Parts: sequence; structure tokens; C-alpha cells
Amino acid sequence: MTTPCTNSSEDGRGSPLCVVFRIVLGDVDTCPIRDEIGTTGEIRQECVDGACHVDATVTDDGRRHVFHVEDTVEQACPCPVFRDHGCIPQVDDVTEGGFVLEVYIPDREVLRSCVETMKERVEKLELVRLQMDPEPDADDVDAVVLNLEELTEKQRTAAVRAMAAGYYERPRQTSLSELAEEMDISKSAFSQRLSAVESKLAKAAFGADCG
Repeated sequence: MTTPCTNSSEDGRGSPLCVVFRIVLGDVDTCPIRDEIGTTGEIRQECVDGACHVDATVTDDGRRHVFHVEDTVEQACPCPVFRDHGCIPQVDDVTEGGFVLEVYIPDREVLRSCVETMKERVEKLELVRLQMDPEPDADDVDAVVLNLEELTEKQRTAAVRAMAAGYYERPRQTSLSELAEEMDISKSAFSQRLSAVESKLAKAAFGADCG
């Protein structure tokens, strides 16, 4: 289970976005995380000079062991995308076709760029969880945590696009028409997806009180 995001940026402020991605790898011949690590405890990964370095901590009979795996970074590898955007992912889980990553992202534009670039490399990308921290000078405002597991892939994509483009900011930075055009669907179809997203998230947050 993913732990709450408590990362801080270099200036001491909380990072505004903590995102959990579920990734199914595409045309990748070998991946040390997927192929050699398996489900373990703590997993650390870093891409340096075209090489993927992975440290995995395994507990056996009460003793902790750390083993290192190294492989070549391929064109379809998703991890360098985060490095190129100045982000450091943490591996939360390893699945049959890929893995689950948690990463702190500085702002919506970087999130949007990461998502667009990742989708060009991987077979499937799902946004599982999103935490938005309040602004540093905001008083009595809690972090907003959105669990997106209950959304369909189309609804999840619409939500990410809208959020990353500033649709939920005040004043809004984009419109339904612009978002719909970007996704090549009608304005009414995009509006319906967002409405479904908002309804599901509201019910998840407040239960039966939402009607």
C-alpha cells in the first residue's frame, strides 16, 4: 500500500503533486525491475549514463539483504522520462508486466509532459493515485488525495488532462472545448467523462451523503 506523500522540495516546501503510476511495459526486451527483482521490500532505481541501476532490499529470516541489478536502458524504458523531467521515482510494487511507481512532480505542466512522453513508450499507463498538497502559504487547508482506481481508463485520462491543463484552477487556464479538441472528442463527451469522474470521487470521499 502506498504511503502518504511527505516529500519536500529544495526550498523546504512540500511538493505540490505526488502521483502513483501503474505501468505495463511495451517493447522492452529486458527490465531488471520486471524480470529480476520480483516482489520485494524496498526498491531503488536510477538511470545513469545509459544504464539502469536497481537496488532491492530483501528480508530473509529476519536479516536484510541488498542486491544490485544493472542493465542497459532501452528506447522504450519509461524510467528515464522522470529523470529527464527532474523527478526521482520510487518503485512501490512489481507486477507481471511492469511495476507501480510513486513520484513527486513539481507542477501540472511537468505532470502533463511526463504522461504524454510515457504513453509514447509504454503499453499501458494508469494514474492510480494523486495527492495535491496545499500552497505553502495556505492556512487550514489539507492535502487533497484522489484515489483513481474506480475510474475507467477514459475517465482517468480525462481527469489527468483537465487537471494538468489547469481546468480546476481559479481562474481556469483552459476550457472544455479546448480539452475536447485536444483529445479529439466532442465537448459533450468530454464533459460527461469529467462529470462521471467528479461524481465517483465525491462519492468516494463523502459516501452516501453525496446521493
